Amino acid sequence: MVFAVSTADTSTIGTLFHDSRVPLRKWFWVLYGVSTDKGSISALRLSKLIGVQWLTAHKMLRRLRIAMSHRDSIYRLTELVEVDDAYIGANKTGKAGRGGGQTPVLVAIEKNEEGKPGFVAIEVLDSLS
Repeated sequence: MVFAVSTADTSTIGTLFHDSRVPLRKWFWVLYGVSTDKGSISALRLSKLIGVQWLTAHKMLRRLRIAMSHRDSIYRLTELVEVDDAYIGANKTGKAGRGGGQTPVLVAIEKNEEGKPGFVAIEVLDSLS
């Protein structure tokens, strides 16, 4: 009887690092680069930062951004939810009145039993009408 023994590291199963040939140390540098960059870090800049090919950096960023977008789908607002609208951005020239050509957003925030804020949901809208 022959048993197959896997030498794969099982600590990354179920994470965005699973089935990646890139060492975890470089993945952590990617997380650091994405979270500390003022704008959005490019694949070219990231490839130079961690010493990988551009395509590898591009795939890493894509995998990370997909994971970040899925994160929002698991949170649901509960308890007491307060909703308000707002306008974001600078006034556009020639636009008068509420909003003045700014981008309308809808903001919802949950408050727990102690009245402290919890999760926040923000949605950009076409209009507030």
